Amino acid sequence: MKICLVQCPAFGIDAPPLGVAFLATYISKNKIETKIFDFNIDLYQKVEKHHKTLWEPSNSILWSDPEKFSEFKFISSKLLDDYSAKILQFEPEMVCFSIHSTSVLFSIKLSKLIRKKDPSIKIIFGGPQCFIKNNRNRVVKTEYDIHKYADFLIIGEGEETLLEIIKRVEEKNDLKRIPGCVYECDTSYFKYRTPIMDLDNLPIIDFSFFKLEKYTDYKHHKLRILSSRGCVSKCVFCTDTMIWMKYRTRSAKNILEEFKQRKKEGVIFLEFNDSLLNGDMNNLSKLCNLLIKDNISINWGGSARIDERLSYKFLKKMRKAGCLYLNYGIESASTKILKKMNKNITTFEAIKTVILTRLAGIKVVTNWIIGFPEETRLDFLKTLFFITFLRPFISDVSVATLFINPHSLIEKQPLRFGIVYNGCANWHTIDKKNNQDIRAKRAKIFVFFTKMLFYKAPYKTI
Repeated sequence: MKICLVQCPAFGIDAPPLGVAFLATYISKNKIETKIFDFNIDLYQKVEKHHKTLWEPSNSILWSDPEKFSEFKFISSKLLDDYSAKILQFEPEMVCFSIHSTSVLFSIKLSKLIRKKDPSIKIIFGGPQCFIKNNRNRVVKTEYDIHKYADFLIIGEGEETLLEIIKRVEEKNDLKRIPGCVYECDTSYFKYRTPIMDLDNLPIIDFSFFKLEKYTDYKHHKLRILSSRGCVSKCVFCTDTMIWMKYRTRSAKNILEEFKQRKKEGVIFLEFNDSLLNGDMNNLSKLCNLLIKDNISINWGGSARIDERLSYKFLKKMRKAGCLYLNYGIESASTKILKKMNKNITTFEAIKTVILTRLAGIKVVTNWIIGFPEETRLDFLKTLFFITFLRPFISDVSVATLFINPHSLIEKQPLRFGIVYNGCANWHTIDKKNNQDIRAKRAKIFVFFTKMLFYKAPYKTI
């Protein structure tokens, strides 16, 4: 059996996509010939310089908008034909696409062409964009009708489900009763698969499937690591809890083994790709102790949640263990908006944690969301004031306007948040005081303000 895994544009260009990397490593350990095609990094390197900005996070919405996507002239029939030819040259029995909101339209185009050229190939869609919106009366509804373009739709974690699909196809067994999978649009037997509870059972990612020199991070001997799945929070705009279900983490010893392996491979920095690396504070403390004891000498960083348990003493231990930066998703400096978001933090807690983190010697990056429902001008100004006040302690910031993720609580309960939902970015409040234009204007003000503050003004980070 041959299977290829495909990452279509747009996706990150800094590092290999971990989703397909986990899948490829897992199924190849089961003696299945596997190949990865990262057409995202390939296309990024092919396009002209002025098109490369389309891969910036602020332009992600353009890839999921059918009208905007159709205007990308560099995605030509010849390009799609070349990519499909590369896949068919491998002669796979199955082609599995990793579907995100930014890659879904490209994936649909390419999968249709593959199916046209060779109808015998089984097409599989999986990833964050794969949800069943409504399976009442045995009717499948998905965003972009993605179920119409695939033989199998994997819902949730993919490793065990994909392996079972492969084995059943090989053995010519019933394909309908596979947990975590919809076969040929039939939900008659669909049931969710229990997530992998012990993540230590997953193999350490084999990055030999990729040409690492293509990725910007690897040029600096940097790779990514995933130590947990899920999130301990339930922010109303996020879907991580729904995708990963229960929060789980690898043991500190298991994470340490990956650190050791990456050190042998010449890696000097590991970026945690977790929703948050401090979801289990006890496990994080154990990991820091092991890294200090073994003197691994690999620096690391990642996203973290504002948490009162991040004391100065704890943060100093993290720094001693190699932590160079933490990225806090504060999102807003308005306590009112933070409550609406269900962040379960206060502005004061955010101020305290940012200051302590920087004083402990760890750089601080902050993430912000512009245009949450009920955000007023005053709320927006509070965020700008917060950043100005803490400028000496913050190394960098990133921003995004509120993108309503399919299957997030906001998308499911629009009236509760007082919005009219017409698409991921195309939404407005019922009173129309918050719309796409207003959010775009505030985002421009934010970007201009922070550029002046971080790159023009004579401030220095402590």
